[in-house]
Amino acid sequence: MSNKHYFCALYFTQRIYKMQFSIYRSALATLAATLILLSCKGGDDYEYDTTGNSIVTNVVIGRLNRVMPTLTADGRDSTYIVNVVGSYYPMTIDQLRGTICNLDSLPIGTDISKVVFSSFECTGRASIKSLTTGEDTIFTTTDSIDFTQPRIVTTHATDGISTRSYIVELRVHKEWPDSTTWTRGGVVDELKTMSAGVGCVEDGTLNVFARLSDGPYYVTAPAHSLEDWAFQPIGDSNLDVRSVRRMNGKWYGLSSGQLVESSNGIDWSSDGMQATHYTHLVAAASSVLFATDGEEIFSSTDNGKSWIKDQRESGALPKAGVSGVAVASTADPTQERIYFVGTQNGRADVWCRTIDMHRGETYPWMRITDDNQAGNACPLLDNYTLLPYDGGLLLMGEAAGNLSSLYMSYDGGHTWNPKTMKRPNVMPSSSVCGIVGNNGTTYILLGGSGERWHGRINRLGWKDVPTSFTLNNNQ
Repeated sequence: MSNKHYFCALYFTQRIYKMQFSIYRSALATLAATLILLSCKGGDDYEYDTTGNSIVTNVVIGRLNRVMPTLTADGRDSTYIVNVVGSYYPMTIDQLRGTICNLDSLPIGTDISKVVFSSFECTGRASIKSLTTGEDTIFTTTDSIDFTQPRIVTTHATDGISTRSYIVELRVHKEWPDSTTWTRGGVVDELKTMSAGVGCVEDGTLNVFARLSDGPYYVTAPAHSLEDWAFQPIGDSNLDVRSVRRMNGKWYGLSSGQLVESSNGIDWSSDGMQATHYTHLVAAASSVLFATDGEEIFSSTDNGKSWIKDQRESGALPKAGVSGVAVASTADPTQERIYFVGTQNGRADVWCRTIDMHRGETYPWMRITDDNQAGNACPLLDNYTLLPYDGGLLLMGEAAGNLSSLYMSYDGGHTWNPKTMKRPNVMPSSSVCGIVGNNGTTYILLGGSGERWHGRINRLGWKDVPTSFTLNNNQ
């Protein structure tokens, strides 16, 4: 090979070698850059994945302030601050409707003008609509936010496009739980002549047996409105309306001491009943009637067809103003407790008996009134009305020609508190008819004035909020 050809071959060999080295160098550079990117992507401070999810997953209210009323030493109105633990009031997220709220309302007096959440978790980031500008601003759990009105919170997904809006509401009770709210429903003219009355609520209807100036009447009205009163004269003019009791779909009462019954409240009969000479039909349990002749107490388990004398402690029985009630035992669901109250020899007495509906055990009547008739003992009133209420007993009557204070007993009639349930500010009245309906609603009808009132301890009208749920495996 000639020198010319040799140098040409050497030149091309060098060119190929340089090209190969350049390719190798570029590949190495690319590999190094890739390794660096992969290393960065694996770090905790970087996230390059995006998603269209934009939902709120968890919300927890932080600690709040509650303003409580009080009186100073000299009797002036004042306030003090207590803390409310917001986590005790769970926030419910309704993804379908786009709402977030606390189903169990915060206590009355809670300040929700400066709310800080201890947790507000969502996918992406969140913004809140300004109350002043209407524009969205960044929302964080460190912000103190005014929730005196519902606010709009929007979540923004990491894809920079997807969003989802929620109406966030903090609910606060508007009533003090243990206060009593009364509503005056006006005057029913026919009730102005009522001298005695008793009643109950059944199937949404207020049922009243009232003695008016021209005889006994069966009176009804819708319990939800107390309008459209219907007055129907009762066929038995001697019916003692205060003795009327409801049991197993029938009405029972006394007419000149004889037990009578009615299916419609208007027509009464003593057919098939044992002859009696009772002064009061005390109470009706689930399947037992109780009556007294002023000296002894009797019971009937066959709807008044036969009666037996009950065992009891020694002592005089109440003879005037008698009223009684049957309540389920709080200790044993198979038992009922029968209470009746009245006066004798210038003192108030409360008697009770337990009924065993499961084993058929027989218990005697016991007098539970404290001999010390002072302080919180049973009050001395005229024409008592004894009612089951709030897991205890509610007692009212007539005092000095007007509605008495309302007394509550939570210990089976041993003590009575006149401050638990506030008395409505009624006009002077000559007779009182008290009735307890659904959700703790108490109805008071007043003879003389003809006024009708309804009210309750506020918390008894609040809805129970479920705090646990059971999975139905059949669905």
